Amino acid sequence: MIKLNNIYYFSRENCKRTINVFLRHILNGKLPYRSKYKEIQNVMDKYAKKIQNNIVNRAFEILKENGYKIIYKEVDLRKLDKNGNHPLLEKLGDYDILVFDVKNNIVLNIECKYISQDFCAKDLKNTMEKLFGKNENDKSYIRQVLKRQKYLIENIEKITNNLNFEFKSKVRVIPIFLTYTSNIFLKNPLIESNIVYLTLNELDSYLKSLLS
Repeated sequence: MIKLNNIYYFSRENCKRTINVFLRHILNGKLPYRSKYKEIQNVMDKYAKKIQNNIVNRAFEILKENGYKIIYKEVDLRKLDKNGNHPLLEKLGDYDILVFDVKNNIVLNIECKYISQDFCAKDLKNTMEKLFGKNENDKSYIRQVLKRQKYLIENIEKITNNLNFEFKSKVRVIPIFLTYTSNIFLKNPLIESNIVYLTLNELDSYLKSLLS
């Protein structure tokens, strides 16, 4: 690398190595953490959304492969359960995947998220705050999941009755936080809860163990 008149010039070898590093990580679902350049960040955000949608779609396929029949994607309860008088989407948010397993008296509440790969201590701190928030009033990923889970448990009997599902009493509602890759905070969550943290590669074996 050479600096000349305040302009940095990279050798062809350096450029080739940089491109290969970026491509290798991106193809493995690991985007750069953040960019100060808006145009680059917009592209990264768009690709992150694409990865997140792929997680939802692949999870849907895995659930089907494991024999689940009643699966809803990107659920707005007001549209799914029109008789439920549920709150506005802004107050509750949608459910990425809801699975109703009448036979085993189980409802799966699956939240799918793309979590950026951490490359330094600052990235790690930002990821921690995105996941768990700075305080209990933050709208962090996990606190939002817990809010939707609490609402689902409190209203599950009404929801299943309105949808004409013949569940037994005391439906078991299992919250799952599903990501493409894991990190130290997903393995050691800072908020105590009954959320099951899984990567996409772990979902199939978890579903099999759930019914074994």
